[in-house]
Amino acid sequence: MNTKKKKSTFWEFFQGLGKTFALLAFMGILLGLGSSFSSESMIQTLPFLGYPAVKAVFQFMSAIGGFAFTYLPVMFAMAIPLGLVRKEKGVAAFSGFVGYTVMNLAINFYLVLTNRLVDADHLREAGQGMVFGIQTIEMGVLGGSLLESSFISCITGFILFSYQIVSPSSQGLVLYRLSLL
Repeated sequence: MNTKKKKSTFWEFFQGLGKTFALLAFMGILLGLGSSFSSESMIQTLPFLGYPAVKAVFQFMSAIGGFAFTYLPVMFAMAIPLGLVRKEKGVAAFSGFVGYTVMNLAINFYLVLTNRLVDADHLREAGQGMVFGIQTIEMGVLGGSLLESSFISCITGFILFSYQIVSPSSQGLVLYRLSLL
C-alpha cells in the first residue's frame, strides 16, 4: 500500500511537470510558423505571403509565440507550483508570480546597494536585463525554476497552516461578531 502511494505520488509529480511544458510546444509551433512564413525569403518564394493581411497574421503568430519564450522564466515560476500542488492552485500560481517578482526586486536592491547597476547600453555584457521594468541579473528559466521548486514547500505549508487557523466555524463567529457592531 505504501509503495503504491509513493508510486502514484511520483507519477503525479511528473504529470504536474509535464503540464508545465505542454504550452511550450504550442507556442514553439506558433513562433516557428509565424517567423518562417513572414520572412523575406519565404515571401520571395511564395509572393501571396507578401499581402499585408496575410503577412500581419503570420507576424501576429510570431509575436504571440515570441511572448511565451520572452516570459518563459515567469511562466515557469507560475507553472511549477500550479502543476505540483493539489489544492489551491490559484494561490500557488499567484504566489509563484509574486515570489519571482520579489526575487528580482531583491536582486535589484542588491545591485543598487553595491553600486553595480549598469546603463541600458551595457546590460547584456554585464549579465543584467530588465524583467517587468526591474533591472536585475539575467537568470532565465533556471532562476524561476529554482526559486519555485524551493518555494513550493513554503506555499504548501502556508496553505495548510492558514486553513488550520481560520476554519469555517471561526469565520462564521467573526462575521457574527462584526454584525453586532
